[in-house]
Amino acid sequence: ITQPGQASDERLPIKLGYGVVNGFIEEDDSGPGSEILQTVVERLRAKGFQVNTHLLPFKRLITAFNLGKFDVLFPIISSGDLPISGYYKWGYKRIPLTTVPTYNGGQFVIYSRKNQPKRNRVEGLRNRRVGVLTGIYVPSVLHPPTDFQVEEIHGAKQAFKMLQMSRIDALVMHDRWARVVLAQHPADDLHH
Repeated sequence: ITQPGQASDERLPIKLGYGVVNGFIEEDDSGPGSEILQTVVERLRAKGFQVNTHLLPFKRLITAFNLGKFDVLFPIISSGDLPISGYYKWGYKRIPLTTVPTYNGGQFVIYSRKNQPKRNRVEGLRNRRVGVLTGIYVPSVLHPPTDFQVEEIHGAKQAFKMLQMSRIDALVMHDRWARVVLAQHPADDLHH
């Protein structure tokens, strides 16, 4: 990133702000999102960029980004319904249109215990206890009002444990987050 008038080989430090998102980036800077962010920062530094990171509560982070105090905001998580997800309430509408959600790729997967049928479609979970992570985008069919018994869970590791202990029947989670959690805490008794 360069400012006008700078030589192209002179780079300003990148100011990267990131916020707590339960189940993705925890307050103690742990979780799958922290690992993804660490990888991104390491790659930028390997290419010669200086990256300064700052962890803030997410609402303060959005405000600071809108005031130009950060170059990068992580994670902006795309939701299918912007007004419900905080587009107006949290200030996302002031973020420039050129800003793209950092974490928008991949797909959702449905985890269940191996002694239960594999599910490939959310619609097959009606009348089942479905776990989702609190504050994270989920397929719109699971948004209230809904026919599904949705239980919001505060952490990804906790969500997998609840599934293993039969406190929920299925877990709908983003595939990348799930892979990171399962790499650290294998769950051989689950399938997707």
